[in-house]
Amino acid sequence: MDRNAGTGWFINDLHRHPLAWGSIRLLTRLFSGSYLVKNDAPLSVLRGFSRSEWQRILQAAGIGGYTLRWKWAFRWLVVRKKGPHN
Repeated sequence: MDRNAGTGWFINDLHRHPLAWGSIRLLTRLFSGSYLVKNDAPLSVLRGFSRSEWQRILQAAGIGGYTLRWKWAFRWLVVRKKGPHN
């Protein structure tokens, strides 16, 4: 992804956190009639990454010069802007 991106890239992903898991589990039970949504939404949160996991993944991939920010609704935003020397 880094090699093929011209100006940069971003990843917006779920943050694995107990409060996020409990909240989505409650909300889907209250507001969704779909078994699929009730099952998959909490499962997606459980499969999300923590800050330290993102840092390890990016380091293992040899990616530097990125920003990693927590965003509302338990999400991680990873941004890599590429300059003329990247």
